[in-house]
Amino acid sequence: MILVDNQLNDLVAGYERILQAEVELLRRWRGPLLAAYARRRAAYESELAEHNRVITEFLSRLRLGIWLSSALLALGILIFPALLLIGELGDLRSPLLCFAPLLILGGLTGFGIIVVLWFWHRDRVKPDPPLHPFKSSLVGPLLPLWLEGIRGQLPAEKAYEGAPGEYHFIARLQILDPSSFVIYRLQQQPGDDIDVTIVGPRGVWVFEVKYLKGTIRWRDGVWTQRKTYHRRSGLPVTEIKDTGEAYDQQWRRMADAVEETIQRRAIGTIERLPKVARVRGGLVFTHPQGKYDIPPGCPFNWGVIPFWLETLGSVPELPGIDERAIFEVLAALLSRHQEITGGLTTRSMSDYAAQVTLQAEQRIQAWIEEQ
Repeated sequence: MILVDNQLNDLVAGYERILQAEVELLRRWRGPLLAAYARRRAAYESELAEHNRVITEFLSRLRLGIWLSSALLALGILIFPALLLIGELGDLRSPLLCFAPLLILGGLTGFGIIVVLWFWHRDRVKPDPPLHPFKSSLVGPLLPLWLEGIRGQLPAEKAYEGAPGEYHFIARLQILDPSSFVIYRLQQQPGDDIDVTIVGPRGVWVFEVKYLKGTIRWRDGVWTQRKTYHRRSGLPVTEIKDTGEAYDQQWRRMADAVEETIQRRAIGTIERLPKVARVRGGLVFTHPQGKYDIPPGCPFNWGVIPFWLETLGSVPELPGIDERAIFEVLAALLSRHQEITGGLTTRSMSDYAAQVTLQAEQRIQAWIEEQ
């Protein structure tokens, strides 16, 4: 899942613009790319022919050198014992005895030179064929590059006590479905921060994240937290406190706010896909020292992180949902968030699409002009 920057706008316009740019990019640059590839291919074939000619000539000379060195070595080896056995040479015996070792030395020297030349020539690099521009990342899809601009970052500092649990949950979510999006601390009503919101092929999910240690108990709509700690004297003390507003009611309020925004601001999407307006999710308990006394059949969904990861990974996708619908819902939620928070530093994903397209054209132009 991709963590979304809450200050994005023009999501739908940017999505349409990047898809159109992919089509236009291929149409506009197809001819120049193929012409540049043809020039590269011709240069490669010329280099390859020269390379093969040099290799053929070298191998021919190498064979000749091997033959000559072998002949010298064999001749020297044959002559030397013969000279030792022939006694009628007289004064010629000594010069001839010196000549035979010279033949052997010449043959061995020739083999040494051949080995050195072979190792030297072995490093000659065969030219690589040029990669076809339409079979490389040069004219790859622009959408993945555009999606990288959607990524946001969690705040560097965990500003409140429950933030570690939320950070951990979001980190685990990001290993799941890459076609889904996570929004952190989304606001749909003044004063209410929705801990984690997910929008993707499996619909819209809202999570209220609780980072609580001790025993969390629910009975008949009442939540309590029981914690045991030790005084300075070493005596154990058990504290039971009412948690205030019911956690499940908090989640329900957040989910209702998200549903209302989608119904009001993503009307076209709801008309095509009514199920998108149904928000699912529940409570996520994240503290490693938490224990839970919640009976089966309670009227809300709850679980620890592994439970929700398994749930999100096994839920089927909504029939008919597509990327455009996902971005329409995201745009609706983010526009409401920025309306409430008064976001003045929004970032246009339509402008970013133009930037991605320009960078792609510059890469293509540089490749065409490269010699």
